[in-house]
Amino acid sequence: MFINASAFKKLIKESWSKEGLTMGATEDEIFLAGGSWVIRTFKSEMTNKIKAAIVELTGELPAAGEVFTCYKKEATQYEVAENEYWNICERFKDAKIPLQITKVKYQGVKELRVLQEKESLESILINEKFMNLIDLSAREEMEDLPVGPVTTGTKSGLVYWKNSIMAIAVARIFVDEETDHEMSAFMGQMERGLLPFIQ
Repeated sequence: MFINASAFKKLIKESWSKEGLTMGATEDEIFLAGGSWVIRTFKSEMTNKIKAAIVELTGELPAAGEVFTCYKKEATQYEVAENEYWNICERFKDAKIPLQITKVKYQGVKELRVLQEKESLESILINEKFMNLIDLSAREEMEDLPVGPVTTGTKSGLVYWKNSIMAIAVARIFVDEETDHEMSAFMGQMERGLLPFIQ
């Protein structure tokens, strides 16, 4: 799996403490989702570190056909069925626009990373914690490199990475020109090519 185990543990704990950590499973796959991210992988490919991080926090892994949301201060809520939003492997098929990872970060309340569409230079912001999560060195032997970051469009709300084992979708940060003038000006500079720093 191309995710950093320490960053993953921190990510699921944050969701569990705030909006809730949703988990579900099919016969072959398992998915986890927070308010701004989804991870889906084959059960057989989950590393022991990743399984241990989940069980340590929630006490269990979902059984096939089971979907539930765990909270730090509330009882576990069982969901009726799998939500289309969680089927990111299927939605990845429409993500054909590659994004470049720049070296540029925006430091506000949260640290954000700038991704950029090469031809249009349109920029996309995602939370830096997701860049910390992606770890190509964590892949198992013979595991293929993921495709990504890619998106279905620069106005799309999700950015994807995927290989033959797993997929990740994370939410982008939209800039409100009326309420955040500083960030809007920063993004304008990026799109005019004034900060062309590619990683």
